[in-house]
Formats: sequence, structure tokens, C-alpha cells
Amino acid sequence: FARKGEYENAKISPTGQYLAASMPKGDQTMLGIIDVKNRKVSGALRFTRGEHVNDFWWVGPERVVVSIATSFGPLDQAYLTGELYAMNADGSQKQYLFGYRGANGLGSRALAETMEYAWAYMLDPLPREPDWALIAVIPWHRSSDLEAPLIERINVYTGQRKTVTVVPGYHPLDAVADDTGRVRMAYSRDKDANYHLYVPADTREGWTKLALPGGAPDSIDLHRSSADGNSVFLTTDSGGVTCLREYRFDTASVKSHRCSDAGRVGVPVFGFDDDRLIGMRHEMDKPEYEFFDPGHPDTRLRQSLQKAFGEQRVFVTSTTLDAAQIVARVDADRNPGDFFMVDRLTKKAEYLISARSWIDPASMTPSTPITYKTRDGATIHGYLTAKAGLKTSKGPLVLVPHGGPHGIRDQWQWDSWAQLLASRGYSVLQVNYRGSGGFGEAHEQAGYRKWGTLMQDDLTDAVRWAIGAGIADHARVCIFGGSYGGYAALMSATREPDLYRCAIGMAGVYDLVSQSEDSDTAESRMGRKYLDRVLGDDALKTEQSPITHIARLKAPVLIVHGTADKRVPFSQAKQLRKALEKNGKAYEWLEFSGEEHGFYDDKNNEAFLTKVLEFLDKHLGAPAAPAPQK
Repeated sequence: FARKGEYENAKISPTGQYLAASMPKGDQTMLGIIDVKNRKVSGALRFTRGEHVNDFWWVGPERVVVSIATSFGPLDQAYLTGELYAMNADGSQKQYLFGYRGANGLGSRALAETMEYAWAYMLDPLPREPDWALIAVIPWHRSSDLEAPLIERINVYTGQRKTVTVVPGYHPLDAVADDTGRVRMAYSRDKDANYHLYVPADTREGWTKLALPGGAPDSIDLHRSSADGNSVFLTTDSGGVTCLREYRFDTASVKSHRCSDAGRVGVPVFGFDDDRLIGMRHEMDKPEYEFFDPGHPDTRLRQSLQKAFGEQRVFVTSTTLDAAQIVARVDADRNPGDFFMVDRLTKKAEYLISARSWIDPASMTPSTPITYKTRDGATIHGYLTAKAGLKTSKGPLVLVPHGGPHGIRDQWQWDSWAQLLASRGYSVLQVNYRGSGGFGEAHEQAGYRKWGTLMQDDLTDAVRWAIGAGIADHARVCIFGGSYGGYAALMSATREPDLYRCAIGMAGVYDLVSQSEDSDTAESRMGRKYLDRVLGDDALKTEQSPITHIARLKAPVLIVHGTADKRVPFSQAKQLRKALEKNGKAYEWLEFSGEEHGFYDDKNNEAFLTKVLEFLDKHLGAPAAPAPQK
């Protein structure tokens, strides 16, 4: 359970000759290229400490472009640096294409002209044009608000760029091009952070603002253009109503395919080679497919794949240019993930690689989707990982709130912490409290400035639901989380001192005021604006900080932190320790020298998890059992 995965993602090259796969290695994520025929590594790409291959795209039969991200530990959400890098499948012609490091960047043979103080993001790899890709460029010097983002074509061998158009407004930006590389739609924000949608005007480089039914959207996701370029598919969220829409250029009309006022509407599913909308994938709890075109051959293919892999999730990561071969990731609550090559004609699936080959799904514990009502009538979705499932067992329960908290959600998938705890006899509850992503803008924004109030009430109500359902013993409940989850563990334990027998905070935030000043998030203007938006002023931060309420705490605490953490500084743990000692509260302490926001070293992770089990066994009295072996 402490080991990192072997592979994160895998994509097939346009001709099917190579497979590119991202692989965690210590404090980095590297890219490996595998020759499909002989299954040997033909090329590899690895950056420096703390730098990761964030995403990657085949831009031609033998060339791949990657985006670079940095993070300060596995719990940290890696953030893009705006740099692009390229490599051939055999590992040759490594080229720094774009970014602030330029000719000095990453040990490549980068050209001086590739250096620019700007961010670049991939819009379209243009696989039908092997020398070029379509990118968004946001110059640093335009203004502190990142005004007037550009859309450009970049040569994936030299870094040479050609401006296509300038989009009105401010970052963030996204755009969709058709199969010929022609930009068909874009969106950006104005100074007041309102989204605006644009389509090309009659003039060569102009734009026309597009009005949508229901008014200005709170969020927009652009999907793709139809094969003929006559329409674009997009998802919008306006006033809590989420719709999958299609804009048609020939009639200048907007068609709504599906709308929902209960969170996300689902992800559109298209034909592999004709870009026709054939259905949607919904994932409120478990993934479910809804097909609009039952006669389409790709509908039948997806249905046969789903049948072959049972109740597992099947995600298509990539296809060859002719869509004859498909790479699919198959995972589930008990399966960390396997990658298969699917022949579209024969419908046969060939095993490729596994995310964690040493995990035996048969030895893992099922996760059951659950829902419950909060005290104010909201419906919250979550998952219970337990040997007994939803049966009355009245055993020990561990509530594990996810980190983030915003934009992140728990899903029906294999989770190392949940599986570890369940293997030792604990029931594990994970819920998508308000503030979580994936359930619409209203659900996420409901948690803004309510980290210590509404969001904690949702967690409390989850525990009370489990107790009321006979799943949990009311006298044997602990709360355990990392990052925001660590904050929630301490905040919940102070708000509900009689509910929890123990609390575990790993890399947690305990003083919101000092966190807003000392975290690396506060180093940028955008980061400070984000903190102000979701946390509020200092008075609110103080009131919603766990250390403010330590006197109410009854549960013993385990504090775990890395000394080199930049996202949540080590000083947060020391502040909590000082407050606990001042108030005479019981705690245990575990620090890891040199570790950041989470654990890069598997041995440190093993030591941490071993301590967690000892702490839980001490306070919940569950018997320890050996980990299941394959």
C-alpha cells in the first residue's frame, strides 16, 4: 500500500507503433516510450527534482510533446509551469520548445528564441500535421491580470511560432479547432471573472461574442468540433443548471442535448473516427453510460468492452489516427488500473501494463457508493469501503476527508489509504462534502469561506448517518486526512469533541492566517486572490482555524508533517503542537526530514502508515492483521 504506482497514463502513437507512458519515479514523473511490437523501452524523458511530466501528446508518428509541472509532494496538486518539451520516440531530438528557461532549459539543445516569459498550454496536437501543434500563450508582461491570451501554432521540432489570433479578455483560455487546425470556438474571462464565449467573426482575425440560453455561464468546458467543423460541443454551468450543448455554425443556433440541476451533467462520448456524439458517461457514484445512437458501431464496441470488463470503469485514453487501435484504462474500486490495446475491428483486447501490478484485486475490499441527507437537506454522495459493506456491523469507523478541497472529489476507484485501513478491519467513509469538485459550480462554491462550518457539518452528518445505519460503533470513530483533510480532522474534532476517539492530521493546515502568509500559494497574485476568495478575511480565518478552538478538543491527536513542505509549511505542525501543549492535550508527533507535501520516499510512507495503524489500533481497538499478498 505504501509503494508508488508503476504507471499513471498511457497513450498510443498515431500509427500504433509506440506507447507513451508516464511513470512516477521518486519525486518526479518521467515519460517512457515503449515499442509495441517488442515491448522494449525505446526512449525516456526525465526532468529535475520536483518536476513532472504532467500531460503528453503524440504530435506525429514518432514525436511526443509534454507539459511540465512542479509540485511540493504527492499531496500537492502539481501546477503547470507553462513549459513545453518534445522528444522523438527513440529518445533523440530532445527539444525545449517553450518557456522561461529557454536556451538554458533542462539540459536540452534548446534554441535561444524558445525563451519567453509566458505560459503555454496545448490546445490541439494537430496529429495530421506532424511538424506543428496549436497552443495557447499567455505572456507574463501583458499585465498582472494576464490580458489578451494568444493562440499560436508552434513547430514541434524547432519551437518556431506563428500567431493565429488574439482572444479578447483574460486568462483562463480554452479553444477548439477542427480537423484542419482551424480554430472554431474559444472562451476567456473579463476583469470581473465572468466567462465569455467567442466564435470567429467574418473578419480574418476577429471574434464575435456568443450569447447562450440562460445567460452568462459560471463555467465552460469545451470538448471538440464535429468532423466537418460545422459544430462544437461544450458543457456550461449557469445558475446551477449544467447543460451539454452543441453550437452549429450553419444555423448559428445552440442545441441542448442534456441538462441537469443536480450537479454535473456527464461527459460526452464521441465516435472514434467520425466525432459524432453517441452518448454520455455519468459518474455521480459509479460510472454509467447513456447512449443516444445504439446503432453506431462505436456504441456497440463500448458496450462490448463494458460487458467484457464487468462493473469496472473503462476509459479510452487514446486512439491511432485511423482509430483502428485503441488504448483503454480499466480500473475499479479493487483494481488500481490495467491498460489494454483494443483492436477496433476484431474487438479483441490485449493486456499492456498495470498501474500497480503487485495488487491482487481479489484481495481488496469493495467500495459501495452511499448518499445521505445533511441537516439542511442537501444530498451528499460518498463511498464506504468495508468488508461488511452496508450491513449492520457496528464496527470501528475512520472518516477520511479528501484534500484540496476545491475542484477535487472522491471517486469510485482504488484508494491506497482506504484499502489499507479496510484490510485491518476498519470501515472507511469518504464523502464529497460541499466545496468538493465534480458536482457542479453551486456545490463547489457552497464551501467558499465555510471551511470550518458548513463543510465540517457535512462531515459530521456523514458520521451520524453511518452510526444511525448501524455501520459504525458510535464509541469507535476516528478522523484521518491529509492537507485539507488534515485541517478537517482537527477542525471536526474541535467542533464535535464527543464524536471522535482520535484525529490524525497529515500535512494539515491548522492556522489559516499564517497559512495565507507563509504558503507558496501566497507568493503569486493569483494565489492570493484564490485564498481571499475561498477563505475570506483574517477575522474569518481566525474563527475557522483549528488552533483557535483547541481548548474544546478531547480526542488524542497524531501530527505528521514533512520538514520541507512548502505548500503547507512545517510551521503549521509546530503551531498545532504548541497549542496542544498549552492546553494540556494529548498528542503524538511524527516528522519526516526533507519530505514535502506528502511522501516521495516509499520507506517514509511505509513508516507513516505503520504509525497510523498503531495509533488507530490503540484508540479504536481493531485487531491488526497482515497485509494481503498477491
